[in-house]
Formats: sequence, structure tokens, C-alpha cells
Amino acid sequence: KSLDPAMRLSTGGRTVELPHNMEDEESLEKLFADLGVLKENRKGALAFFEDMAQERTPEELAELDEVSLSEYMERFVDDDQLNELIDGFAAAYVCVSRRAASTGEFIYGLTSQKGSKICYPLGGMRAIPVAYLQALEDIGGDVRYSPPVEQIILEGGGVRGVEAGGFIPADIVISNTGIKETVGLVGRQHFPDEYVAMVDKLRLSFGAVSVKYALDAEVVKSHLSLYRPDFSDQE
Repeated sequence: KSLDPAMRLSTGGRTVELPHNMEDEESLEKLFADLGVLKENRKGALAFFEDMAQERTPEELAELDEVSLSEYMERFVDDDQLNELIDGFAAAYVCVSRRAASTGEFIYGLTSQKGSKICYPLGGMRAIPVAYLQALEDIGGDVRYSPPVEQIILEGGGVRGVEAGGFIPADIVISNTGIKETVGLVGRQHFPDEYVAMVDKLRLSFGAVSVKYALDAEVVKSHLSLYRPDFSDQE
């Protein structure tokens, strides 16, 4: 189901609706005004969005991978309300704040959905993993829910399977438990020291809890609402 407008954002005492077309100058100007971006900062804000929309080569994106998004933004503008907006985008695309986000990765996420619309899967987000599991079973796969994976077994420099309530042989093991946890399941001794050091330095991204409510009446008009509280207000 296509969602239009893209979302409703509430931050800094203001609520705005975000359009799907983030390249149209008139729409952006209205967004900046509704969001409360200072007038003297709107030219820089527009220049930032125009820069984000530019097509870049993989080599150019790689050069920006080590530049934080907040550092890159400061080349154009520094506005509290705009920072809140971009923090919301960064959380959606890469699950970290703009201070920790890679500029290259952020641009890739932003431009990769160019021409597309934010959609919600029929059946909810749960429908996505359920579809994967159904596809696996359709081709003869065996889905096991209870036994946790205790260890990924390597022999002779190659994977042999996993220990999960007993040994399960496998030529290929795909782990989505997290890179730190996967290194632990395999055993640190099986990786180069520089790789283990890199993994140890990684910081975890945001986590989230999803709660579903079944209602018999429409409560809000917007399909997706994002509220960012002001954590600087200690009261």
C-alpha cells in the first residue's frame, strides 16, 4: 500500500507532513517554513538537499563513507530544526543518528529510493519474514524455531554446519544475529586480528520495539507519524 504523504513529523513543537518529492524546490521551501528552519538558513538547507540528490559514482560514495553526516551537513547549514529532520531520516535509513551516520551510506539510501514511494506491506511488517519462511518451505526447506544456535562449526578453513540442539551440517551458513555475535559463534581465533579489532570497535545501532494495535475506527489521518521529543528539556 502506497503511503501519501510520506510521513508526518513532530519535532520542536511543530508538526509537518513530508512530501514524497523531496527534489521539488517549492515543496522543500514549504517544508522548511513549516518545520521552522530559520529564514537565514533556508538557502543552505536547500543547497544541502540539492547536493544529496546528485548522482555519484561508487568511488565518490566510498570517499564519503568515513565522513559523518553531521560533519557534511555543516558544510551547508547548521539549523536545529533541520538537524532534527535529518536525524529522523538517518534513523530510518541507517538506524543511527546523523553524528554516527556515514554520509556515503546515507546518500546511497536517499537516492536509491528516488522515484519510488514509501509503502507499507499488506499484512504488516510481519508479512515480510513470513513470506521468506514460506518461500523456504516451498522449496523443501526445514524451518526450526526452538533450538538456539550454540556454535558455527568450522573445519579445514571452511564451514561445516551449526550446533543447534545437535549438529546440523551445512555447506553455507548465513547469520543475521549481528556481526559481533557471529564472530563469537564462529570463534575469534578463526578471523584475522585486524578484522576482530574492527568488529570490537563497532557500536550497536538503535534498537526498537514494535507494538501493533487493532482498532475499529480511524484515529489519525497520516499513515506514518514520527515524534521526536526534545531531550534537552529536563523538566
